Amino acid sequence: MRLRLPLTAQVFVLVTIPLVFQLISLFAIACLQSDAEEELRRATIAKKIADEVNQLSNETLDAMTSYGSEKGDFVMPGKGVIYDLHESFLKHYKKLEKLTQNDPESRKVVLEAEKAGEEAFNTLQEIDYSIHREEIVGKESRKPLWKNLRKYGKDLLSHDLIDLAKSKERYAETSPEVQAQLRQRVQTFMLLAGGANLIVTLFVAFYLTQALANKIRRLNENTVRLASDLPLYPVMGGDDELSRLDQVFHQMAGQLKEAHRKERALIDNARDMICSIDERTRFVAVNPASQELLDYSPEDLLRLPFVDIVAAEQVAPALEYLDRVKEAEQTDAFETRLKRKDGSIIDVLLSAHFSRDEASIFCVIHDITERKEAERLRQEVVAMITHDLRTPLSTVANIFDFLGRGDFGKLSEKGDKYVDSGVRNVNRMMTLVNDLLDIEKLKTGSVDLEVRAVNLSDCLRNCAELYLALGAEEGIDVTVDSEDEDLKILADEDKLSRLLNNMVANAVKFSPRGGTVKIELSRQGDDAVVSVIDQGPGIPEDVIERVFERFFQVQKSSRKGLGSGLGLAIVKAIADAHGFKVWAESAEGSGSSFKLLIPGLSIR
Repeated sequence: MRLRLPLTAQVFVLVTIPLVFQLISLFAIACLQSDAEEELRRATIAKKIADEVNQLSNETLDAMTSYGSEKGDFVMPGKGVIYDLHESFLKHYKKLEKLTQNDPESRKVVLEAEKAGEEAFNTLQEIDYSIHREEIVGKESRKPLWKNLRKYGKDLLSHDLIDLAKSKERYAETSPEVQAQLRQRVQTFMLLAGGANLIVTLFVAFYLTQALANKIRRLNENTVRLASDLPLYPVMGGDDELSRLDQVFHQMAGQLKEAHRKERALIDNARDMICSIDERTRFVAVNPASQELLDYSPEDLLRLPFVDIVAAEQVAPALEYLDRVKEAEQTDAFETRLKRKDGSIIDVLLSAHFSRDEASIFCVIHDITERKEAERLRQEVVAMITHDLRTPLSTVANIFDFLGRGDFGKLSEKGDKYVDSGVRNVNRMMTLVNDLLDIEKLKTGSVDLEVRAVNLSDCLRNCAELYLALGAEEGIDVTVDSEDEDLKILADEDKLSRLLNNMVANAVKFSPRGGTVKIELSRQGDDAVVSVIDQGPGIPEDVIERVFERFFQVQKSSRKGLGSGLGLAIVKAIADAHGFKVWAESAEGSGSSFKLLIPGLSIR
């Protein structure tokens, strides 16, 4: 039997079955008990009826014997005796009427006997009256009355009444046996009903527990099969909670499989190598990108430890990096070199994250060989260009110096102007070459920073004094406002000064005649912020993010002409090398504010 009902309704129905069976059993037992009580009541009534009829018979026979005729020494009783006898008879009849009130046939016999009794007593009274008037009425005249009295006496003790008494007496005698049978039947039924109720209860309990256990077992097996990537059992039918849970579980399993399929497709089709490494640095899982990256199939790598594919000189740094990842001290990317199957070396960027739940390190390995080659090539080109440019520029600078000193003869006024212009342009070119070289060194990390405690306010004031003198002829004022005169930071003083000089130089260059450049030092919690604020034309919002790019210039000329476009790029490179953050805030037409954030870790 399968109940397509909610689980609560099933439990209610199945629990109700034994309860209904118990109620039916109790009703049947009550009926049997009622029958037994009714039998006892009938037997009691039958006994009472038999006793009353017997007493009535005895009293009637005694009366008929004593007062049946005027023979011998007959003495007519007085009226008191007749009255008492009449009252006794009436009591017997009233009891019989009450006892036979639910038995119409017996009641009819009693009423007929009662009627005959009344007639007999009436006749007896007439006889008594006649005897007391004997001087008027003779003895012969009472014979008909005595005859009627005997007739009524027979009617009073009719065969029907005698049979009624006998039948009731027999009924009373056999009733104990009937009652015993009824009691036995009640006991037998109680035993049978109790046994049947126990069987029904056990069956219902077994059915309910088996039904629930089977469904719960199916759900549990499905969870195991889902975890083992095995097909699930068919969906359970029914509308109960466990069936609906199984249906939802199948839907969830389908969605999980679809998500896993998409995830697997994403990982399998990724160009980067994605893998997981256990705590012993052995590969646990690898995506197919390993074939193209290292010429190893995923199956080949699963048999190798991670260090076997790391270049020899990079094994120690790589293991240290993995240890830091496991200790959650480092999650940044790490550049290293790996060995391909053919022995060739490639440059990669390794990003890793440690999962304590999985006890594994999840890695993404990106091939940066081409980028590193491009960087090396660019460095070589820049080094070559700067070297090749410096040599002729130095020669040109020397020639202009000779010309300016007059080593080749006196020049005309116009010639002196050309020489001065040439010197300025050579110096500008030398500065540009040096800036290019410095940016490359900062970008590649080949510059060693001489970090020490530096008073930031002193650096700001030195910078302000320098550009106050340079901007004096244009009427540009440079001010310093410091919240903390004793603030010291950890930095390379020369590089920090160059960073600040470039920021202030940029502000002075774009400030109008008579303007003011403000240098402000403020604290934001544990951090320090340097702001360089000018009153220039401002920077359009759509290009403000690009002002720190190399050679980028806003399409508005400054008051002093265009610069090299490397000043702010150097600012950004020096800030990044120190771990500082630099950005610009501006609204076109309302000046600009360049900010340098120095984190609390760099403040002493």
